[in-house]
Amino acid sequence: IGSMVLINPFLMALGQMDSVQSVLKGEAVIWHAPVLGILAAQGLVALACLVFALWSNGRKSAFY
Repeated sequence: IGSMVLINPFLMALGQMDSVQSVLKGEAVIWHAPVLGILAAQGLVALACLVFALWSNGRKSAFY
């Protein structure tokens, strides 16, 4: 739930970055280094959360 609540302020903060604003104000949105870096970081964080969830639940002997 925390990640869902924090995603909107995170996206708003990203939209305020000068490098993102310069692309958004252009005629066409293009994939450039800051956007690809942000997407890669989000993917790594999501993957880390999944690995942690699998690791923590995999150690349990029973789910009752």
